[in-house]
Amino acid sequence: MAFLLAVLSSGPLHAEERIALVIGNSRYANLLTLPSAARDAGELAEHLRNVGFEVHLLTDADTDAVTRAADAFVQRLGQAGRDATGLFYYAGYGVQHSGTNYLMPADVDLRDLDDIRAASLSVDTVLNRIAAVGNTANIVILDASRAHPFAFLSGAAADDGLTEIQPPSGVFLSYAAEPGRLALRGGRGDSLFSSSLNGQFANPTVPLDQLFEAIRAEVVELSEGQQTPWFSNGLSSAFLFNAPVAPASADLTDDALWLRVQQSKDPQEVVAFIRKHPTSAHITAAGVLLSELLVQDDATPGADITALSTIEPAAKPTVRKTDTLTAGSNQSTSVRTDQKKDSIYFGMSLDELLLQSPLYAPIEGLPTELWQNEVCGTCHNWTKQDLCDQGMRYKDVVIGSGQIHPLGGAFRSNLKDFAAKGCK
Repeated sequence: MAFLLAVLSSGPLHAEERIALVIGNSRYANLLTLPSAARDAGELAEHLRNVGFEVHLLTDADTDAVTRAADAFVQRLGQAGRDATGLFYYAGYGVQHSGTNYLMPADVDLRDLDDIRAASLSVDTVLNRIAAVGNTANIVILDASRAHPFAFLSGAAADDGLTEIQPPSGVFLSYAAEPGRLALRGGRGDSLFSSSLNGQFANPTVPLDQLFEAIRAEVVELSEGQQTPWFSNGLSSAFLFNAPVAPASADLTDDALWLRVQQSKDPQEVVAFIRKHPTSAHITAAGVLLSELLVQDDATPGADITALSTIEPAAKPTVRKTDTLTAGSNQSTSVRTDQKKDSIYFGMSLDELLLQSPLYAPIEGLPTELWQNEVCGTCHNWTKQDLCDQGMRYKDVVIGSGQIHPLGGAFRSNLKDFAAKGCK
């Protein structure tokens, strides 16, 4: 049960992938420094990682870096699928020009405001590209409601701050201050908005709109009414950064409760069941279901065969213990005389897992007839050293994240445990 223990002791589980691009520009080549932007971004990045986000953090990023990061973010979000959650955060200078908001990279230098389209990142472009991906939940947070740094140029807007935008469906959009208004700075030049945003992660188990209502109330109080954060919610359902584990229903029988958990197909429901009912007759089945759900969450066909992992548990084959499995054979070469309890993963030993079939092509483009319903023993001699080398790849990987293996999560967990024990 080492895999299960790793899952229960790790961070929050989420059925969807969570992808974030966090940008904080403090030091500008041609503008005044914004003391807290990079620091706020770094703090938020850490909070997001703690609630299951894969985070790309940029600080003091120039035009090329911001453009490439935005492209990569949209591409990664598209790869993650419709159920993925995307989050884009920007702290730094932002301006409105001709009805469009622009976020300024650290090397921005304008002589004519009409050049702003090429020198900055358009918020409309970010929103439209995210919306085009088609995933159901996206969060865009802009701490950029600042005084126009190029107000001296001809054609600069009379109003500071950002202009109001109606976000596309599936996007939650927030500004540090109401459209057309400026954000204030705290005593050290800090952003009241981002400071409150980071502070709210002490209690991330409330719906997103309620969390931002709390941010708004706090900033209004701290600024004595001079700054009011703004948001527009285009999400179709409630979003929680960290959903609390729901307690099991006391009035359900063990069988009825397990049936409900099975039907939910939600990893958090399964973990809640395992935690609340450790002596249930369905505890082994719960472990198998959790493994399968994490497989579906992690699976990325076409990845490199030496770095992959996840499996759909199959019926137990009859095998015998060995240090080497013969290539092309479903039998090992010596008799198993004993089996330690901690070598069992969801009813299968490491030897048995070695004889399972891949879930998908171990090498991208490999014809189906060459791998489907075959065993990896057809291609590999599984020596103890081979297994140790693979296990070392997963030694520091948190189970439920990272790269996967064609034979499955249970196999990867076994290898991880094997490596952690010094391959003994």
